[in-house]
Amino acid sequence: MNINRLVVCLGALLMSLQVAAQGEDSLRSERDLQVVTQLLPGIYANGNQAYFERRTGVAEELRHGGLRVDISTAGDNRFDVAVRENGGGPGRYQMALAVEPDRDQVKMTLSQQDQPDCLYTWIREAQQFRAVPDAPCGETMPLGFVLGSRQFWVEPSTGGNRAAGAYQLHRSRSFSCYVDIPGVGGGRDIPYERYEGIELHDQWDAHWFETRESPPRKLGISLALVDWPINNYHGVFTRDSLVIYVSEEVDGERKEHGYAFTVPYADRVGINLKWLLASCFMTPNSEATPSM
Repeated sequence: MNINRLVVCLGALLMSLQVAAQGEDSLRSERDLQVVTQLLPGIYANGNQAYFERRTGVAEELRHGGLRVDISTAGDNRFDVAVRENGGGPGRYQMALAVEPDRDQVKMTLSQQDQPDCLYTWIREAQQFRAVPDAPCGETMPLGFVLGSRQFWVEPSTGGNRAAGAYQLHRSRSFSCYVDIPGVGGGRDIPYERYEGIELHDQWDAHWFETRESPPRKLGISLALVDWPINNYHGVFTRDSLVIYVSEEVDGERKEHGYAFTVPYADRVGINLKWLLASCFMTPNSEATPSM
């Protein structure tokens, strides 16, 4: 085979491979479905929204109560959803997602016991997806969702407070914590009591416990990834932070002993008040990778 014929054969082979590859192109909605189903699972809470609504003086009738949404995988493109409002018992929903090829859209069926199903369409926007109902739904069904890598917004149902606007939920991260009393430091060999097994997420979660003293004290440790919607100085940009707080309840009143903060997506944070040390981490020292 001469060189010219070889070139022609190779060219024909490459063209056939390209045609085959082009024939494998998926629908846009198939790719969108993969992204939405990857983003959905997680624990979400709106502690940041509730705190800043009080701080910025939002009218009481327009404030959002505490809301937590837990979304867990229940099979291929199916999810279980537990919704807890103001610390109450969970309401339970099921999500089922699928591609509608004829319209090249991602569809979601939201179900709740004893309520008619609601059908939504997921729409891709700039770095987020929006779900809108295809038709009016029951009064317990949200009027829409916005989903991004760090946030999940829920539009109230027709039976909710529509004037207040969306519940602004942040995706949480889970931390393990312990508290030492007193807060030993500097390599000193001083006896201390350790309180461990504390599990917190970073969306304004709190853990309260009683000390082993006599009489016991009621102390609280909390974590907040503060997403500032305002600046706390005029003309100066306030950066987001991961914050750990130490509080105490005395005679029914709560007071704050102190707090420490670091960059927002740090994987550990601590505070040492000397009489108390608190440490929270995503990876314990026993599992940390050694490094220089």
